[in-house]
Amino acid sequence: MILCRAGIDTTFETASPFLKEDLIMADEEIAGAEVAGYLIRRELENGEDEFWNPTEKWVSDPGDAELYEEEDEANAVADLLSENDSLVITVEEVLYDDGEEDDFNDGE
Repeated sequence: MILCRAGIDTTFETASPFLKEDLIMADEEIAGAEVAGYLIRRELENGEDEFWNPTEKWVSDPGDAELYEEEDEANAVADLLSENDSLVITVEEVLYDDGEEDDFNDGE
């Protein structure tokens, strides 16, 4: 399962065994998890997100996006894409989800 900042909840469905693990997109407060890779995300004017796939260009499903193994490579591609795009393009860290529920301290 992948959770992204826009609240999209979807499942990676792919033939790649690397992506068959459940994944969760990271925010800064999630720490200590193993990095699965990096996605390139573009925020549309309506608040929706799209993700980069070199073959299909921008796709709405993060499961169809390219998962980069190296952050430097994802940043380089994002920089190139930003040159010809007025929308905000960022690189998002993707973490493995171990399937266990985490106890987050929410101040209670």
